[in-house]
Amino acid sequence: MTTDTSENMNFQPTIEQLIDDDEIPEINGCPEWAVVAFIDNIGVAHFDNLTDVESQLEDAFVGIYESEKAFGEEYADDVVIGGSVSSQFDTLATYFDYEKFTRDLFIDGYYSLEHPSRTDPVSWKQNYDIAVFRNL
Repeated sequence: MTTDTSENMNFQPTIEQLIDDDEIPEINGCPEWAVVAFIDNIGVAHFDNLTDVESQLEDAFVGIYESEKAFGEEYADDVVIGGSVSSQFDTLATYFDYEKFTRDLFIDGYYSLEHPSRTDPVSWKQNYDIAVFRNL
């Protein structure tokens, strides 16, 4: 019985196999746990290989934050309020409703996925990070 070695050399594991084998890498600064959460959120069937995942993450991944509120505050300070003159910044920040602004960001435009240990009550590592992504 002969086997075609060229087929074996071109074998690439599926995304499901990589997840099962715990071999999903960090991609574009997105940590492994967030890559897996991203894939699960969209659906494994949507991706043929890691190149597909990388391509989607390039546009979608924003960063890791302590909370949605932390992301909303940073976004507001950098993009919305940050463009004002420094003396106006303090005034605007005093009256700016970060909570409502953050809520609106996550209604339309962004979503977050939690670190797996966040929902595990027996986990010794209480990592409360979330990954923030743009809706594409």
